[in-house]
Amino acid sequence: MLQGPSLHRTRWIQDIARVIVEQIMEVNGGIADRLTVAGKDTEAWQRAFDQIIEIALTNRRLFMVWDRNDDAFQKLFADDPVLGPRIEAQGEPLAALFADPSLPPADRIRLGCAFGAMMGPLVMYTSFYEDLDADVLREHIRTTVATLLRG
Repeated sequence: MLQGPSLHRTRWIQDIARVIVEQIMEVNGGIADRLTVAGKDTEAWQRAFDQIIEIALTNRRLFMVWDRNDDAFQKLFADDPVLGPRIEAQGEPLAALFADPSLPPADRIRLGCAFGAMMGPLVMYTSFYEDLDADVLREHIRTTVATLLRG
């Protein structure tokens, strides 16, 4: 059993991890909100993606920390009554939009492809692009997303 300085250090690390996870949950919620508000309006998707790109660029370092430690955070907070369910449910709002059978298949697929093309460099594989300036990322991701959304 941990005692003394080791216990204090462990709690301190957990507190830092909690702050990081809470911040990433907040950012992910903001990203999901942008697309769920756009809903089925294909015209609103580009505006939502522009906003999401800015959110992701602003939080690049946070996404790098999440990407590099995702498994550890999930294990650390799996039994946490507050963060555990939030981590589990973070993809649900977007999953509902992407799986909405009332959207034409072409729109659903374009939306999913555009989202993946954007989130890949900005969130999932962010460390591969950390050498690129935010303006370069913004320009190329925005162009790619716009192309995909046009179909």
